[in-house]
Amino acid sequence: MTTLLICHPSSPQRPPDWRWQTAKYLQEQGLKFTRSRGDHLISFAKKFATELDDAVDELAQLSVFERYPAIYQAWELYKSSRLKNVRWELEARILARESRTKIFTKIGLSPAIVDYFAALFFDVEERLSHPTYIANAVIGASAKNGISEREPDVLWKLFGYWCGPDMLDRLVYRFTPSMKPKSSADIAAFLADDIRQQLQLKSAIAIRSLQVNWQTQTEVMNLYLRMIELERNAGEGEGGSESLKNGLQALLENLPWTRDAAVAAQRSLVHESERSGVVLRAHQLLLLATGQTPENMPAAGAGVYPPPIRRTTVSN
Repeated sequence: MTTLLICHPSSPQRPPDWRWQTAKYLQEQGLKFTRSRGDHLISFAKKFATELDDAVDELAQLSVFERYPAIYQAWELYKSSRLKNVRWELEARILARESRTKIFTKIGLSPAIVDYFAALFFDVEERLSHPTYIANAVIGASAKNGISEREPDVLWKLFGYWCGPDMLDRLVYRFTPSMKPKSSADIAAFLADDIRQQLQLKSAIAIRSLQVNWQTQTEVMNLYLRMIELERNAGEGEGGSESLKNGLQALLENLPWTRDAAVAAQRSLVHESERSGVVLRAHQLLLLATGQTPENMPAAGAGVYPPPIRRTTVSN
């Protein structure tokens, strides 16, 4: 399939930079622009691309920049690896439906630069109401690199599109204006709240980064069962707070990336059964999820060598 077909204006899965790809293809192939291949922006982008290629030295490039300041900066943002974090944040904010004024306030890019970037290099705004397109053609194109805090392209796009600008701010800045302590007496409360929020954020990132395979599927199932237990105990009325604390304790001890996996293995019936060579059936897992104990479960886990106990506690 040729570039002109992939990047056709009516293509349901056209890439976000379809206008720029079309302009470059027309320029490189020496083809003329026609209205059926797009709008006037493609013609303008083709002219800019031609002058950019003709600029063989720094002085000539400066001349192009002075004639096309906004589009040049949008193009540099699109192409430069040095500015990739700025580009990823801008793309995530466009997906989060953030206004040009707020983008300027946060990133420092003028509305004209953002307009050219959104039109030529990240044209998604008309299709933000189509989540399948965003998931496949926009976020999916970045997902091949995986979800990572070091390369937060996919992470910012996912949370920006589905959760909005406030959630994106938390991911990008790791702080919010309301968190600022007003006095030295507020610092302890600020730190406690910050730690809690950072743990929540890290958990949200971790659960989306965790791959499910034969090595991790038991841990994932254990976490899900603990979550059900936690939600059930939290609504028990009196004593709900203590139940919530106990549920959080159990959840922490089951997290596969904590030091307390040994305690989780000792306390979990699923762990005990698997360590003793017993494979639980689907109906047994369902009984565990509802708080019931399948027949012979204690016996099935008997005889397991107890691991060393390390403790993680939840304080009031």
